[in-house]
Amino acid sequence: MLKRIRVTVAVIIGNILDYYDFLLFAHFGPIITPYFFPNIDLKESHILSLFLFGGAFIIRPIGGIIFGYISDVFSRKKALLLAVQCAIFPALAIAFLPGNQRIGLVASCLFVIFRLMQGFSLGGEYTNAGTYLMEYHKSKRGFVSGCLAASGTIGSLIGLGASAICLSYQTEIPWLWRTAFLVGGLAAFWSFSMRRFLIDIVAKENAKKPTKKVHFDYLWLRRSLVIFIGVVVGTTNWLPATYTNFYVTKILNQPTAIGIYCTMISLVGYIILSPLMGILADKSKHHEYFMKMAALFIIPLSLFGFLFLREGHWYLTQILLVIASSSFGAAIHPVMNSLFPAQIRARNVSLFFTIGLSVGGMAPGMLSYIVDKTGWYLMPALFISLLALLMAFLFVAYEAKSSRNHLQLKNKLDENLRFKE
Repeated sequence: MLKRIRVTVAVIIGNILDYYDFLLFAHFGPIITPYFFPNIDLKESHILSLFLFGGAFIIRPIGGIIFGYISDVFSRKKALLLAVQCAIFPALAIAFLPGNQRIGLVASCLFVIFRLMQGFSLGGEYTNAGTYLMEYHKSKRGFVSGCLAASGTIGSLIGLGASAICLSYQTEIPWLWRTAFLVGGLAAFWSFSMRRFLIDIVAKENAKKPTKKVHFDYLWLRRSLVIFIGVVVGTTNWLPATYTNFYVTKILNQPTAIGIYCTMISLVGYIILSPLMGILADKSKHHEYFMKMAALFIIPLSLFGFLFLREGHWYLTQILLVIASSSFGAAIHPVMNSLFPAQIRARNVSLFFTIGLSVGGMAPGMLSYIVDKTGWYLMPALFISLLALLMAFLFVAYEAKSSRNHLQLKNKLDENLRFKE
């Protein structure tokens, strides 16, 4: 029991630190974007920071397929160790990168490159950690999945606390934000040392027989399902963490402190609710059914949430959106990992989930721009509702095809038995 806890904690702490490094920019964006991209006003700086935040998601599928391949062909442990190693350099590089005033356009280009490197690292971190833990734990997978989902938010919350401190001393110590990236890079070394003692999981199929091409029914549908899971997770997670902050401070003209409180509610709420929703998913004994119902439940929650936001009740918006995101995201790992055989599991989950997450990660910047230019304040709710309906449709299609496939297999077995008789 203690060994399982130690292994789980080692994986989760690494995920916390990786997300801390990656999401620092989400909180520091309005502060440091003008440092590398000068000559833009405050609102444009905030929107640009959202696009830069989402842009790092574009590179995540590349990290997903590379680390997923390493995980399937070599071992889960090796992929997790390499992922955390790749997170060290960009965090330290950003901490010491000179600004635009000193080295000009080079600073802007290098900053974008380092952000992409962080996205590459995270592409191999989260999904491979989920695959590792789902294979390691034979029970309570919903709870473990919820804890893993919450761990990324814990990293973001630590980053939010660091940004709050830097905001308090921004005038006196303008370079203080650099120390947050420095601490993140150094902490990644500690995470690496903890993961060195992980049990080296290699899929049993790979350990006992050579790798061969795996034929799996409806592989395209399974991959599409994972993509849409990523889109829904990315959208429902990042909107309450970033978009509502933009809307409250730039559209409703509330103080920056209110924007931080707004983000704080979403992060703390997600940390608390995700493990609890995972427990409910375990009690339901059908993670797929739980996720399908959660997808449909997202629609009224998002519509009412953004109606409240328009009226200035941002705290109600955050509560509703966090319930929606945590209920859907808690059971994603047992569902996604059940869709593929072990020989191709990590690469398929990593690649197609991060493709969907990349689309979802771009949603805050895209929706902020649309709302700012058009005033269509319900656009985020309509976007989320459409995603939820498509997600539910894919679940129904997958279940229908799976049931038909099982029925055909049963009929074939019955015919063989009758023939033998």
